Amino acid sequence: MNGETPMAGSKLIDPEQAELAKKQGVNVKGPLIDETINCKICDLGNGCWTHFHFVPKIQTRQYRAPEVILGIDYDASTDLWSYACMVFELITGDFLFNPCPGDDYKKYDDHLALFMELLGPAPKKFAMQGNMFDHYFHVNPHSGKYIFRRITDLKSNNLKRLLIYKYHFKLEEAEMLSDFLLKILKWNPRDRPTAQQMLEHPWLKMADNYSYKMSEMQQQLFELRDQNFQIESLQADFNAITEEKADMLGQNHATRQPMSLEEVELMKRRKQMQRPTVLYRYPGELVDSDDEINGADLDCERNIDCSEDESDW
Repeated sequence: MNGETPMAGSKLIDPEQAELAKKQGVNVKGPLIDETINCKICDLGNGCWTHFHFVPKIQTRQYRAPEVILGIDYDASTDLWSYACMVFELITGDFLFNPCPGDDYKKYDDHLALFMELLGPAPKKFAMQGNMFDHYFHVNPHSGKYIFRRITDLKSNNLKRLLIYKYHFKLEEAEMLSDFLLKILKWNPRDRPTAQQMLEHPWLKMADNYSYKMSEMQQQLFELRDQNFQIESLQADFNAITEEKADMLGQNHATRQPMSLEEVELMKRRKQMQRPTVLYRYPGELVDSDDEINGADLDCERNIDCSEDESDW
């Protein structure tokens, strides 16, 4: 406005009165927070009924759940996924999943890749329900397994270690927060708890603690201890494999020959193959039976319709 006359609500305030009120510490720009205020909820975006969905694409991109990206029907648990992403963002100041396009892939490809790196392989019978399944996955001609199409250099990430090493969380806080978030961040909506169930999680019952981050000295000490632990674990594995080789060859401790690195790796692979279940494998490869990951091995029919381009939904 010309003259920049202050306003309070819809009433014009005389500049002299405004200056006097300012000196007296009186608010002239509107009602204070402790005064009576009438509020209205607006900008619900793609909010819809649980039993009737208006559009297939919902949620802000960074909070978008895998079922929405894959083109699978969503429910109230999808909101819980968004909530977990927001909790991480509010605490760290960063997005948990912030997809970016590349030369050979789009944001949705990167988004699913970020899920796989943090949560492990997608359950096959869950992913195959999506009408965008063939857009993101294809069969590996060598293994016969479904794998991710456009991004191959996937690596497994650990949320607890991320909180500790990047954000300097203390161990207990990192363990409790990562457990809270990962209980929600399940591939299949049926495996996610309800909001009521999450209210009972120990992380929400922890005492208030505003010094939840390590000091620089504490961080350095933790990293040294962690490195020492990793070295001791590798040494224990090496000793166990060496003992196993000696037993196989009928050697005693005095005549045992040192193992080459190739032999160590071979023995490690043999031990892994003997395990009854493998919790994680290459993240981009779908899991045939996913009881060991999310318990999402469900009877379902595949409904494929790739006529819809990704940019349209």
